[in-house]
Amino acid sequence: MQYRSGIPIVIFTVFLALIAFFLFANLISKLHRQTLDNKLLRETLLAEQNLFEFSREFQHDLGAILLGLEGYLAENQVEEARIFLKKIQNQTLSQFNKQYLTQIDYMYNLPIKAVLYEFSSTCIEKEIPLNLNITADFREPPIDLLDYLRCISIMLNNAVEARFDNHFFYYCQYFKKSE
Repeated sequence: MQYRSGIPIVIFTVFLALIAFFLFANLISKLHRQTLDNKLLRETLLAEQNLFEFSREFQHDLGAILLGLEGYLAENQVEEARIFLKKIQNQTLSQFNKQYLTQIDYMYNLPIKAVLYEFSSTCIEKEIPLNLNITADFREPPIDLLDYLRCISIMLNNAVEARFDNHFFYYCQYFKKSE
């Protein structure tokens, strides 16, 4: 008889232990998510700071660049002007690509944001020209989030792997279709 009276206590104790376990797991999950969000925010802040610094430097240098170009053209040195422009383009291409990272910052869906940020970083690292146009916030993707992440991840990874020569250019456009 005493054995039966202990069963509800054991069940109650197991139930409380399960609740405690799930609360603890939820707490760990939230902490991990906040850590990832914090890391993403730091990376975004660093990219913004670098872009701001580049913009300031470029604004300062723009006058000198235009004067140099004007000097070549005033002397009819068209080929030298082309070489000068090509040199400027090669030096500033990666910095211009970073401007597209700021569009990713305004997205609300962190997993999608992370995939696009990683793709943009890969393009910058491999010096692949990128034009990114994001007009949707992706609060709720059109399909299941995991399936959506797999689709865009596979598509973007295949695009990076398919690069054949230096004349390759990525134009990615993500937009929200009107209702």
